[in-house]
Amino acid sequence: MKFVKIVVIASLMAIGASAGEYDLKIDMHKLDDSMMKVQNAFITGDVKGATAAAKELDANNKAIFSNSDKVKDMLPAGKGQFANIAMNYSKNIDKATTALIEDIEAKKLDKAQSEFLNAMKACMNCHNLVRDWGKEVR
Repeated sequence: MKFVKIVVIASLMAIGASAGEYDLKIDMHKLDDSMMKVQNAFITGDVKGATAAAKELDANNKAIFSNSDKVKDMLPAGKGQFANIAMNYSKNIDKATTALIEDIEAKKLDKAQSEFLNAMKACMNCHNLVRDWGKEVR
C-alpha cells in the first residue's frame, strides 16, 4: 500500500512539475480549437458561443505567449530567433480578440468576423515564419 501511495505521489509531482511547461503541439492545438469554436459559432449564429469562444481564444493566447524566453524555448530547433516576432503576432491576436469580443457584444457581427480574420491572419503569418512546411504538426 505504501508503494502505491509513493507511486501516486510521484506521478502527481511529475504532472505538477510539467504543468508550467510549454508543449508547442498541445498549445497550438488549444489555439486552433478556440479558433474553430469561434468559426462554428459564427456559422450557426450562436452569439453567446462566439463570445465564450473568443474569450477562450484570448485566454489561451495570453497563457501561451506570456513570456518571450519561454516562447523561445518552445519554438522548433533553430527557430528561437523568431520568439520576438511570435510575441508581436500574439499581440496582434490579442488586439483582434479584444475587438472581436467587443464587436460580438455590440452585435456588430460583420466587424467581429473581420477581427476573427485578423486573428487568423496573425496566426498564419507566424506559422509561415516558424513552421517547417512539409513536417506535419500533430
